[in-house]
Amino acid sequence: MRAPSIILAVLLGTIVAPPLGAADQPMYAPIDMQVRRVESGGEWRDAKRSGSYRAVIRSRFTGGLGYDDLFVEWVETSSRPPKVVARKRVKEVGGLTFVSDLRLTYSQFGSRLEIRHHTVARARDGGEEWEHCLTLGSPGKYTRKDGPCSEAG
Repeated sequence: MRAPSIILAVLLGTIVAPPLGAADQPMYAPIDMQVRRVESGGEWRDAKRSGSYRAVIRSRFTGGLGYDDLFVEWVETSSRPPKVVARKRVKEVGGLTFVSDLRLTYSQFGSRLEIRHHTVARARDGGEEWEHCLTLGSPGKYTRKDGPCSEAG
């Protein structure tokens, strides 16, 4: 009478056991190797959708020098699975610079993205330094002001 219980145990083991190689399955889609940083936060709404923002820095290297492109994505989180409904390259970064830091903030003024750039030498030593504050809006829209977001009011 032991054989039926062994067969039952083997059958149950094959039903509940994870498929072979399941531990090797990626948990997410592969990330582009040029993507250096991703920040998510804030919120947006339009007539039918809502979601959050995502800032993506993509680095490129040419002739030993590195340059960054910055993109803002509008991610619809009310859909399952969430999806990017708009993506816009931030032309003010220009693609010929290095983004030193960025921060997504949310306040009474809405969602903002603060972008900083400085060379190693910094401005006081003859290097370059600037900050931009983007006020993020509905999908595909933002406005820019020079300076940090704390001064953009």
